[in-house]
Amino acid sequence: MRWEVSKGEIVLFPVRPDASANSDCLSETEQNAAQRKRQGAVRDAYISCRTVLRHILARHLSCEASSVPIRLTEKGKPFVPDCDLSVSISHAKGLSLVAVARNKHIGVDLEPADRKVDVDMLARNYLSASKKNKLLAVAEP
Repeated sequence: MRWEVSKGEIVLFPVRPDASANSDCLSETEQNAAQRKRQGAVRDAYISCRTVLRHILARHLSCEASSVPIRLTEKGKPFVPDCDLSVSISHAKGLSLVAVARNKHIGVDLEPADRKVDVDMLARNYLSASKKNKLLAVAEP
């Protein structure tokens, strides 16, 4: 697996839930969050995803995965203070995605391919006028 993230680059790390994933590198807060998840794929996905995230950040910060000072924004998005990497995590139907960018803000959202999406509503509520026009020009009817 490629762990390095170059300046201006966005790297995506797909993560499948692994029941054998070792949670030793997770913080006490993450361990508690994992314990609150119901057993099975949801819990395994959380542990696997956080473990991958910690190893990516540890490689960048030249430290142990358990030492990475991951914090959460008010909305629950993980970040590392004073770090030039931006991270985003998403989960959907047995797959997780860790997105990492250097010197860029990033957000990722996994959705099942069969999910019906109201593109017009999303465009109206979340995109700038220029991005909304580009999206609506290519969106399916």
